[in-house]
Amino acid sequence: MLRPQPMKAAMPPSSRIPEISTIIGMSPPPKSMATHLESPSPYAGSAPVTAALTTPEPAVLRLLDANLDRAREGLRVLEDWCRFGLDRQDLVARLKDLRQRLGRCHLPAYKAARHTASDGGAGLAHPAQAERPQPAQVVAANAGRAQEALRVLEEFGRASDPLLAAEAAAIRYALYDLEVDLMRACGAAAGRREQLLR
Repeated sequence: MLRPQPMKAAMPPSSRIPEISTIIGMSPPPKSMATHLESPSPYAGSAPVTAALTTPEPAVLRLLDANLDRAREGLRVLEDWCRFGLDRQDLVARLKDLRQRLGRCHLPAYKAARHTASDGGAGLAHPAQAERPQPAQVVAANAGRAQEALRVLEEFGRASDPLLAAEAAAIRYALYDLEVDLMRACGAAAGRREQLLR
């Protein structure tokens, strides 16, 4: 008479199935790498990105203040022409949003570093400024002025104010697209004025 054989104990899952990295001949990833891959992205959610900040020297503070002023003034020139010259409230709203976003980055520390009396470039004029008789030329010049100032903010803000640098970059790229719409609107308005004068 055959005796029933005792059932073998089930192997624990950890010993029954080998690690996939052993099957394909690879060593498992280092623990530090696994921890890095499991950690959330610093850009996820709405939490601000933290960075090792450096205290800017007074010259950099003055430079950031001057270019914040320059960019905001250029945007305001564009905004006012869209409001009074083109009657384009859609463009006014877009420009106002960019200007106010930049204004929130204009910290009191930057304004406190301002010293116009010692700025050798303050009030410096250029003959090209007198060669803009048409509104479209004023719009183009001020769009370029704002874009150049935003690039300066982006470059010099990276070490001391990365949030300012990131916002300046985002506004600069938005202004590139907005400038195209502005120039088209200026061209259309000029065409309408020519027809009215005929």
